[in-house]
Amino acid sequence: MSDLSFSPRWPRIFEVNGKRCNLSSISDLSFSEACLFISSTAEDALHFVGQSLQCVNCDLIEWTSIAPNTSVPILITSAYPVLFEIRNSDTQVLHRFEGKLGERGVYDVNCTETSCGRLITVQDPDDSLIGIIFVLLSLLVLQLGWIGLQHISNTNWYQRMVSKEDSVSEIENDLGSPSTFVDASVRTIMQQAVQKQNSRVKSLDVFRGLCIVLMIFVNYGGGKYPIFEHATWNGMTIADVVFPSFMWIMGLSMALSMRSQLRSGVTRKKLALRCVQRGLKLILIGLMLNSNGNNNFATLRIPGVLQRLGVAYIIVSVMEAFRMKLQSCQQPHRLAWLQDVADGWLQWILVLVLIAIHSALTFALPVPDCPTGYLGPGGIQDQGNFKNCTGGAAGYIDRVLFGPNHLYQHPTVRKFYYTEVPFDPEGLIGNLTAVLLVYLGVQAGRIMLTYSNPWSRILRWIIWGGIAGIIGGILCNFSKEFGVIPVNKNLFSLSFVLVNSCLDFFLLSFLYFIVDVKHVWSGSPFYFTGMNSLLVYILHGFTGNMLPWRWQPLGNSHMEVLFMDAWAASLWVIISYFWFRNNFFFTV
Repeated sequence: MSDLSFSPRWPRIFEVNGKRCNLSSISDLSFSEACLFISSTAEDALHFVGQSLQCVNCDLIEWTSIAPNTSVPILITSAYPVLFEIRNSDTQVLHRFEGKLGERGVYDVNCTETSCGRLITVQDPDDSLIGIIFVLLSLLVLQLGWIGLQHISNTNWYQRMVSKEDSVSEIENDLGSPSTFVDASVRTIMQQAVQKQNSRVKSLDVFRGLCIVLMIFVNYGGGKYPIFEHATWNGMTIADVVFPSFMWIMGLSMALSMRSQLRSGVTRKKLALRCVQRGLKLILIGLMLNSNGNNNFATLRIPGVLQRLGVAYIIVSVMEAFRMKLQSCQQPHRLAWLQDVADGWLQWILVLVLIAIHSALTFALPVPDCPTGYLGPGGIQDQGNFKNCTGGAAGYIDRVLFGPNHLYQHPTVRKFYYTEVPFDPEGLIGNLTAVLLVYLGVQAGRIMLTYSNPWSRILRWIIWGGIAGIIGGILCNFSKEFGVIPVNKNLFSLSFVLVNSCLDFFLLSFLYFIVDVKHVWSGSPFYFTGMNSLLVYILHGFTGNMLPWRWQPLGNSHMEVLFMDAWAASLWVIISYFWFRNNFFFTV
């Protein structure tokens, strides 16, 4: 790798947007950074204007000017596509670039008064995907190794090698064997435990575990890759999918658990009270997590991930507690294929009423100094005409009810749109669409309870997923920006919930097929994490920056950061496995 100090045209210190940066060599460039040198032989100053393409409908802003007969280095992000132009004093565009620069690449453009040459690559960029490929291959090798060990542990010769029956028998002869009655009782209990474990639908725990591991990986930083970061505003990334999917599978598990409790004799009133208590515990734990690093009541963030989980859980579980049928009608009739819908018709009406309320607030509530029905990010979009309208009615309601100081102060939208008002992605009215998301999970669970044939379950899940995806696609016009209701995780928009549910139905169908129907995959290691998902999530929030999970990176490469974040998430999988082996399971 060459050294920038070898060239007299490349100053060691440069200033961009008021920030001074030291650059003694190319190695000083960090991940997601590229260096562009603009050399000018023009008689007048040239102007460099640009904008990240993450900022939709935003004007180009001037980043810096290039004095005559000088070379100016400009630090540009390589994580996202950018648009920049080099203009002369008459605002004539001399050079235009739209796209992504390579990570840690160095580029050069030579300009005169009337034109600029092409963009020249001085130093080839790094291949930022190598880290992802390496980690994926490592995980694949570990998974294959785990499968191999499982097969070995199930072989007869291994069982004979580790068997301790003889030594146990000798001890029993010396100390006296327990009575036949006790031995039979213990054996019966063990057999019941094994049967219960075997009858459990493992794909649900695998689904839940996969969600929580990805959520932890994203929260740790996701290796600083854009695909593992939340969308700036509209759109969806992997990071945007994991938490809603966890809510969806919570709804499915809720349906199975509540039917079991009602059949075991728990009264509906007592069940509803249990659900409210559990939801309140989730909200309380969420507030505790928010206070980690900020325990000042004047600025404590009130909304949060577990708070949304708790609110949606209370609403949906109370509906199901009072309305869930103990047994689906088994009488054949013309609409038997809609039995899973008919069993929850009243709940569906209540959910749709909540969606109607959400839509009315979103599109009809007057917001001071903002267009009615505004769904944009505010800030510098649309020439800054709606700079304080971030989130429209959703943001306005949160600022009025909670107060600006009790909301999330660093939303993703601020990075590119330069917004000034706080905005919380887990705001109040987003809980209404979250109820729909959880209830779609309940619907998936009701399908399991109504139909025992695996293929009937899979077919119905696929149909529900297709319907949800089509409706969500129509609402967003199958595009990122131009639909009536864009896909937006920050707003928890209706289209976002439906598209996410579509993915969840399809993913569950796949996991159920390979784990529970064909037994192609045991679900390890995500199965173990899924059995203690809530505890893992809570503890990872308190130990986020502690050893051995995380450390101060020694370098500035994607590889090290990605390894650290993948290791942190993997460590929780290992811990979950030991919890599982010791029969330790946590619930609220």
